[in-house]
Amino acid sequence: MDLSTFIAQYGYLAIALGCMLEGETVAVLGGLAANTQLSLPLVYLMAFLGGWLWDSVFFLIGHHYGAAIIKRFPRYKGKIKKAELIVRKYDLIAIIGLRFLYGLRTIGPMAIGIAKINTLRFIICNAVGAALWSSIFVTIGYSAGRIFQEKLQKLGNNIIPLLIVAAIVFTVFFIIRTLISKRHRQTESDIDD
Repeated sequence: MDLSTFIAQYGYLAIALGCMLEGETVAVLGGLAANTQLSLPLVYLMAFLGGWLWDSVFFLIGHHYGAAIIKRFPRYKGKIKKAELIVRKYDLIAIIGLRFLYGLRTIGPMAIGIAKINTLRFIICNAVGAALWSSIFVTIGYSAGRIFQEKLQKLGNNIIPLLIVAAIVFTVFFIIRTLISKRHRQTESDIDD
């Protein structure tokens, strides 16, 4: 089952769970679905709750079991140390902003927990970050859906050129994402060595 089918079938629950696991993609798809199937305010709320809860759980795991995790999963030591350095230097900005940095979505909150940042401070700043994050990505999806609907109505039978352009844009996006991911993995292996 693909993500859009999952969202269509399970609605708001799919958005909350999906934002925990798949993040931005589900928030954008939820925004798209708010054009036709779902309530936009509830999509914002579910994306917020999913993002906030996910980061809170991983913060608590890091806070209580950080040393054991580093010992058990040494391959993540570099990422955790990198995130921990950022957190110690810029704690408030890091708590709010780590969710926006590629590759640090799960490790970031765990590193913040390992850094022993105050739990209440984290929960409040995490709520601010989750609100920003969900607002941005749900709005992107919702806006794209509105624009697409308007253009579709204007295009009528000329939809083929639009689909070709969309296919090219998505292809370029995934190529760039793959290249960034490969570069990120290479950098991690260089750090670990």
